[in-house]
Amino acid sequence: KYPPSLDKYLKSALETRYKYKDDDAEKEPANKGYLLNVNFNAEYYGTLEGDNYKVDENYYTEKVSWERWNFNEAKIGPEKFEIYAFNPELTINLELTNGWTKIAEIASSEVFEDSTDTDVLFDTDIRKYQTTVLLTPNGYNNKTKTNTTGLLKVLRNAKHYYKIVFPQTENTPEMALGDAKDIYAYRQITDEELVKSSLLVMAYAFYLNAGGKADLSNVNSKLKYAEKNNLSSVNGGSAVFGSRSLLGISEAGKYKANVSMTNYAPSQLMPMEDSSVMLGISMKDVSTRTQGLSDGFLDKFRTENFTVGVAPVESELQKLGSYTNEFTMTCTGSANLTVKINGSAIVNATTSDVRRTWFPIQISDDHCWLKDSSYGWWPDAVTGLYKY
Repeated sequence: KYPPSLDKYLKSALETRYKYKDDDAEKEPANKGYLLNVNFNAEYYGTLEGDNYKVDENYYTEKVSWERWNFNEAKIGPEKFEIYAFNPELTINLELTNGWTKIAEIASSEVFEDSTDTDVLFDTDIRKYQTTVLLTPNGYNNKTKTNTTGLLKVLRNAKHYYKIVFPQTENTPEMALGDAKDIYAYRQITDEELVKSSLLVMAYAFYLNAGGKADLSNVNSKLKYAEKNNLSSVNGGSAVFGSRSLLGISEAGKYKANVSMTNYAPSQLMPMEDSSVMLGISMKDVSTRTQGLSDGFLDKFRTENFTVGVAPVESELQKLGSYTNEFTMTCTGSANLTVKINGSAIVNATTSDVRRTWFPIQISDDHCWLKDSSYGWWPDAVTGLYKY
């Protein structure tokens, strides 16, 4: 968690801390100071109303807070605090800070003034007051946006990590709490985000079934449907890809196969971390179609308006209702995708380009789109952010 070079220093400082604290509390103002005497937290900031969270200005918000340094209690401490955020979905600041983005800076003994002002950083509204920073995706509260490219992006992963850094001074080395990514928060997601993340899971399942590799090394290959194949996920979920059989005259030369999934949650590679498991999806006996006997490439879902159930894998996410839902789906070809929640359309794609921004599956395509930045499934190589 801390650089090896600090081990000896920390041991000495902490031994001194406990010596003074145990033997003579009144000597504490004269000792080396509590180097780690900062209570730093990150949490969801929603307002619980009965059994559910109220859809208000804090519904999509994460809260970061800390305690100001009291130099009357600890003489030597950091001159200032720097607060950083990290999202493993993004690659911003990769070369400079290994993906960490500074969101606030303040003298350690001071507090932010109460203000209604909002800063916007990487598509994220940032509000500061006292010893608190609130982060909300830009445009979510006034419903002008339903997806974000920025710091609070949710696609394969819902955790957003935070750390507080005490820069090096004449008396203290640089220190950090949260560097080990053990301080994090979640937020609620929109219906659009739920659908997009769920369809990514489905596309991932078809990719793995067809021989796709978990490291996405053959993601740009054209892969065939693999019949009589079963997949399992770490949460106990499963995906069953049935046998192919020849269709009748109306679809002459084509083959059908049924696909079922039960809480299937594949481990997905992310830009900044090894992998993540967020959502499990379920669907039953959905008929798919492939092009022919030897060219078994997916070209449509024959079943229309089939139901897809969605549930989060982590118990902490299960407390946030927006991660649990179901939707109906029709995808009768590369250029046709309709998704509805409670009868209201979330997606109505009539071109392949639009469909690919919602459903990165290989369907009458040369490859799938799981790692494609132009359709918003991977961060842009230059900006490190996503396209909508």
